[in-house]
Amino acid sequence: MKIFDQRYIDLYWSFKPAHNLRFTPRLSLIDRTELFNNTDQYWLELGNGVYTPNWPANPNSPETGFGESRAVKLRLDVTYRPGMKYNKRGSSYYPRNNPPTFTLRYEKAIPDVLDGDADYDLVALEVKHRFNLNLFGDISVRTEGGYFLNRKRLDFMDFAHFMGNETIFTRYSQMSGYSIAPFYEFSTNREYLSTYINYEFRQFLFTNIPALRLTGVKENININHLITPSVNNYTEVSYSVDNIFRFFRIDVTTAFIDGQYADFRIQLGITSQFLQFD
Repeated sequence: MKIFDQRYIDLYWSFKPAHNLRFTPRLSLIDRTELFNNTDQYWLELGNGVYTPNWPANPNSPETGFGESRAVKLRLDVTYRPGMKYNKRGSSYYPRNNPPTFTLRYEKAIPDVLDGDADYDLVALEVKHRFNLNLFGDISVRTEGGYFLNRKRLDFMDFAHFMGNETIFTRYSQMSGYSIAPFYEFSTNREYLSTYINYEFRQFLFTNIPALRLTGVKENININHLITPSVNNYTEVSYSVDNIFRFFRIDVTTAFIDGQYADFRIQLGITSQFLQFD
């Protein structure tokens, strides 16, 4: 993990002109400062026993040190759920169906305003949906594609980042990051397409045993896929047993790059819900 100091003011307003349409404009004023190690003390020697600098390693940005940086950002999120229907009970409304959710995001870093030095434009589209297959389970899909229209000045923290995991512990939400990807290697300031798919079975292997199924054990298959200019096809395929004793989860994940084996890991964690759909 690499860290930096960030102090900011974040102002946003969310409003719905229609029951299935939401606009969220946002203004952010951000000061970032590079942090440096102040000690080389350790109690357990891991690796070579030396703290590395807070400079993430990334093929698209050989120099990730930045000193100080200020960014003034405008962002607009437009969320739309086509075909959304509600039932009214008294004065309350309840969803009657489950259409997909589309979110279009435009982000602009404005240079030379309040001493802002970041200058880029990013447009991204996210689509997420949950398919209820009744006795066959549920499939959740979340995909996001983005493109930097302008990248005159981006410090590394302004890149598009994809949550990785280099530990033996599972991620809290499998639908918001990659299970065993490196932390910063795939971050990009160009175009990207990131997809997460989760299939939660009603009955599969362990859940096919009635006594285990009654304990609340769940089984999932996850497929995560990423395309950027620096990694053409990064794919993770994992199998997980969730809600063990109502508390634990075990994931077994294999990763491939361009169809070639890249990594394998068994991870442990606590029970979690993979993704909540509004």
